[in-house]
Amino acid sequence: MINHVTMTLQEPNRHTKEVYNSFIKNIKKYFKFKELGLIKDYLNIEIDYKPEKGYIKLYIIKYINKLLNKFKFNNLNLVFIPIEIKIKLKSNLKQISTKNINYY
Repeated sequence: MINHVTMTLQEPNRHTKEVYNSFIKNIKKYFKFKELGLIKDYLNIEIDYKPEKGYIKLYIIKYINKLLNKFKFNNLNLVFIPIEIKIKLKSNLKQISTKNINYY
């Protein structure tokens, strides 16, 4: 039994949307299928995706709490570490090209 399937589209455009729609149409022939829209939570990481504003935010508090509980670290004293907030991440201009990626 398949409980969840997550699909991602890199650089959504007309072609990738057509492939996605074709996939959905074909899979519905064989399985009961319910589209839930944009992903909001994955492996206890909350996802806030706003393509119209050009950002994606990941909130890991649920994941951290799950790990703390698992390893019995949930009753420790908090220590705040100062970090710069609202850091804007930039694209890596020296990014590897897709032809140089090896798949195993």
